[in-house]
Amino acid sequence: MVHSILSQLKTTSKRTRAAEVHNLSEKTDKASMLDEAIEYLKQLQLQELEQGKLLNPAQYLVADGNGYPLLRWLMVPFEGPVVPGSPEAHFNTAHKAMCRPARRAVRSLMGWGAIARLHEEESPRAAVTCIGTCAMLHNVLLAREDYSALAPEEGEEEAETDLGAMQSRRDHAAEEGFKVDMRAVALRSALAATMNDWRTPA
Repeated sequence: MVHSILSQLKTTSKRTRAAEVHNLSEKTDKASMLDEAIEYLKQLQLQELEQGKLLNPAQYLVADGNGYPLLRWLMVPFEGPVVPGSPEAHFNTAHKAMCRPARRAVRSLMGWGAIARLHEEESPRAAVTCIGTCAMLHNVLLAREDYSALAPEEGEEEAETDLGAMQSRRDHAAEEGFKVDMRAVALRSALAATMNDWRTPA
């Protein structure tokens, strides 16, 4: 979700976004700031839906493989050892680089208590609103270059440990009977080949 919101924010002009972030950051009343964030998030999602940009064929969500199946709109890394220098290896490297800031954002939200108490919410919609609002406030901090409330960046050793645990959970998820979407497999291979072409000098 954080990646989705980040990509949506990029569609807004820098000048407009800067003004909105400035107005939001000027709020001193927490309740008022929360209301502003929720309203802004709703308007942003509505705009994306009206423009047909929300999860269209040119957009993808990225999952770290933590029990998620490979789908046409949900890209997970190639499983098992891959040949160094191969398109699959380059894809996994790029995928890992994209997931690291997302995991940092999730750790930040967990540190704020935004995720730990979601089971106490009365409805799934309230839980989604809570996550979306906290993600928006997280982006406000990034826009202001204020990293004081964010979780520290993970080191290489920590990242490898997380990836190993994710691989184990993904294998367990496969045993649970997730169906393989062959069109998603073909799409991921095509994306990997395209990335490899970009890396190859003309």
